[in-house]
Amino acid sequence: MGEEELLKIPVDGQVESRIEEKEQARTAARLRELLAPLLRSLAAEDRLLLKLCFFEGLSIAAISPLLGRPQRELYAAWERCLKKLRRALADAGLGSDQGCELIGRFQGSLGVEAQLGV
Repeated sequence: MGEEELLKIPVDGQVESRIEEKEQARTAARLRELLAPLLRSLAAEDRLLLKLCFFEGLSIAAISPLLGRPQRELYAAWERCLKKLRRALADAGLGSDQGCELIGRFQGSLGVEAQLGV
């Protein structure tokens, strides 16, 4: 195709944003593939803890009386869950910083909240 033909192709200025959207959709799908089975493998109380923290925005201090467990135990469970998530993301080639950033960015659109249902 010649340069004249290329100049006739309409450009709407949205090329970059469409490319970024497609890349973000692929990234979100990959995160979903990684996280869904991992979250399902967690104990029910661990899933509830993650759900309350991530999706309900509650602190460990607020969750402690709800679950009737000392904060110290919940912090240990929280750290254990996060370590497992980080390890799985690292095994998939995502560094912990990159994985956390991606999860934060796509949290609402990952569709993993159902995996935390208890």
